[in-house]
Amino acid sequence: MATKVEMIQTYLQQQNIDAAFITTPDNVFYLSGFESDPHERLLGIMVFKNTTPLMICPKMEVPDAKAAGWNFSIVGHDDQEDAWEILKKCFFRKRSRSNFSNREKTRHCRPSRKNRIFIRRR
Repeated sequence: MATKVEMIQTYLQQQNIDAAFITTPDNVFYLSGFESDPHERLLGIMVFKNTTPLMICPKMEVPDAKAAGWNFSIVGHDDQEDAWEILKKCFFRKRSRSNFSNREKTRHCRPSRKNRIFIRRR
């Protein structure tokens, strides 16, 4: 039986989307088992179609995310850091290790600062 992350990866592959960024606390909990109320802090899971996912959360919650059973990468951020910049660097690091198309084809959908989504289509 496929895991929840594998099901999302399969969907991304079928739709030719390179990554999805999940930010609602309920959906993060559904995928990871990690329950958090981050308030204004960034909490999310970036699922890539061809490589392992990563979670970004407040640095003080990284041990709790690991204890909840998240077995993939976790990136923590402090309040004084720009969490979106940290996520962007992680995204492009993963991108360079994966099978992504040219950077020019990246589309950044930003419905709000809290719920930015990165979508890649070929």
